[in-house]
Amino acid sequence: MRGTIGAILGVAGTAASGIMSAVNNKKRERQAQAESARQIARAEALANEDPMLRGSNQKLMREYDRKAHEQVENARNAQDKMGACRYILPTEFSTSEDGCFFYAKTSFSDEQSLRVVAHKRSFTEHEKFHIISDVATALDFAYSYCVFHRAVSRDNIFILPDGGASLANFDFSWFPEHSDAQYTVADDLAGVKESPYTAPEIAVNDLSASSDIFSLGVVAYELFVGKLPFESTSFFCASMGGLLPQELLPSAIVPGLPKWVDTLVSKAVVDSPDKRWASARELLDFLKEHLAPAGSERGQQDLQSVCLPASTVVYLKDLKPGDRISNDLVLYDEIGHGTFGRVFKAKHVFNEKYFAVKLFDRDTPFEAAKCEYDALANLQHPNIVKYEYNGISHQGLFYTLMELLEGENLGGYVSGNKSMPVRFVFLLARQMLSALVEMQSRTPPIFHRDIKPQNIVWDRGERFVLIDFNISATVDNHSIAGTKPFVAPDLMTDGGKMTW
Repeated sequence: MRGTIGAILGVAGTAASGIMSAVNNKKRERQAQAESARQIARAEALANEDPMLRGSNQKLMREYDRKAHEQVENARNAQDKMGACRYILPTEFSTSEDGCFFYAKTSFSDEQSLRVVAHKRSFTEHEKFHIISDVATALDFAYSYCVFHRAVSRDNIFILPDGGASLANFDFSWFPEHSDAQYTVADDLAGVKESPYTAPEIAVNDLSASSDIFSLGVVAYELFVGKLPFESTSFFCASMGGLLPQELLPSAIVPGLPKWVDTLVSKAVVDSPDKRWASARELLDFLKEHLAPAGSERGQQDLQSVCLPASTVVYLKDLKPGDRISNDLVLYDEIGHGTFGRVFKAKHVFNEKYFAVKLFDRDTPFEAAKCEYDALANLQHPNIVKYEYNGISHQGLFYTLMELLEGENLGGYVSGNKSMPVRFVFLLARQMLSALVEMQSRTPPIFHRDIKPQNIVWDRGERFVLIDFNISATVDNHSIAGTKPFVAPDLMTDGGKMTW
């Protein structure tokens, strides 16, 4: 892949160079200078008239300035390709009525860039991990659409009011459409190549999935140590051998810094792409592992606050079709709701398949989500809903992903006018008993504790499937659960307990 990309960029760079050499003759240069003065004066007048432009991070491009125009258009195409993401700074693109100017407007100014903010104040370790996690999440999202930023640095990371971070300025980004597009930004990388944040392969117009990881590693090093590890990428490769020496590792310079931070940085800042973190997702998993030890309540809190920050609190009731809850999943129609959450049809954007996703309310006890996970994770039975995986959404809500059942629950058959042929009643009994045998043959046995018509779905008119395991339990759980009148009377005992 990297060689192919290098060839594409090389050919595109040669073509762009030929175009620009024809433009930059002296006669047209004099004409451009005169036109420039007129257009800049007009741009200033427009900015004074339009309050949306004042104080915003704007770029006004002269029509003849092809390179600058291409950069902004490239950023627009990248954003259109990816869509919205809370970890990527949204930018509005437009062209003036006469076509002379191309605008790129954001709600953030350069004063909110990481470079400027870092000069004004120091960050806590918590905030540093917060920033690294947010940028890695942005890269992971971009990679899911095959978009590579190629210019990750402190200037292109903006600090949000809640202390989180957002990645911006995709002017130099690369994506597969470049091989067919009528524009290129290859020549414009000249100023980026010598940046200490730029991966070595970028200098030879090559690219790998870990090129942006290198850049993020340099940003992380600077956050923890307070200075850059080297002045330029060429110096890093030629004089340092493409590896950070032991005496320059973060913990060697900053006493008390966890040793695993050295691993985080050294596996990013290395000349060979094969030795780096394979992807932003792998780096995020490493962060989660060390910030949220398994079984630790504090770890669970850190995982949510550091790796899954929210600039605004989003509640379950706020979610709607079209919302992206993770890098993989987009919500479609709501197909159910209950005491603990809502169930949506969801599309997996990678494999183009549809699933059912249950999202738990923010106030739902963690144990409710964990019960469903514990019950379904290892159950494989045709009459028990198939579990895929669970996680925490971008909005900070627990969710469980399951197979999508095409049908309705049996609630309408006990309280409405619907009727079921006798042969299907026998099929229902046989299949539910089969599911219960599977559950109760486990060690320890699993009890659903809320079997009722509403928790049985008639899938495609072919099979009956048991769903909703969020109050399931083993024999050690004696709390009261279930829905009257479907709770067996022999379960009730004095003292407010149930004996399963």
